[in-house]
Amino acid sequence: MNGGSYIGIPMSIRREVWPVCEKFIQDHIPAARDFATETTLRSSIIFDQMRQAHEAGFDVRFRYVSVDSIAMSIDRVANRADMGGHSGSEDTVRDIRTKSLGNLPRVLDELGKTVDYLNIYDNSAFGAPPKLIASFLAREVTFLESELPAWMDEALGRLRTRLRSSGSSSSKGRPCRLPTDRDHWSHLRLQ
Repeated sequence: MNGGSYIGIPMSIRREVWPVCEKFIQDHIPAARDFATETTLRSSIIFDQMRQAHEAGFDVRFRYVSVDSIAMSIDRVANRADMGGHSGSEDTVRDIRTKSLGNLPRVLDELGKTVDYLNIYDNSAFGAPPKLIASFLAREVTFLESELPAWMDEALGRLRTRLRSSGSSSSKGRPCRLPTDRDHWSHLRLQ
């Protein structure tokens, strides 16, 4: 397909591959074969897949990566397209980002239910590796960066409310300043 290249993948090939990827996951779960998959988190199918995997005895490890703004997302996709990679319209990128950030609180709701581990990364610094900003084991916060990016503030308002109600201290301004000491956070659990 596409000459073995990830560059310039037409929509017709993507449509052909989606069911193949779904079958890959559905074949691995009952066979108890480890696998990894990637999602933009714009739809709910991943939640069904995580539930199925968890019920089959898998440890579900979820990594979420985002950038600082919609403008940065659009620029990154445009740069990828300029280098021959797959692209998307500005409207498509906006839609994906909105749905993805909108579904992130649902991932938090699944902690300790279908999601065993969650790491959240900020990938705003161009050319640098993504920065870990939060880590969870089941419903326990194991790491939280002292300065959270605005996009996380936007997506995770419920998390901030839960942390505040658990007795943590934070500033009211952006970005939120929260302690990073692992011992301080190790006792906190999402309600």
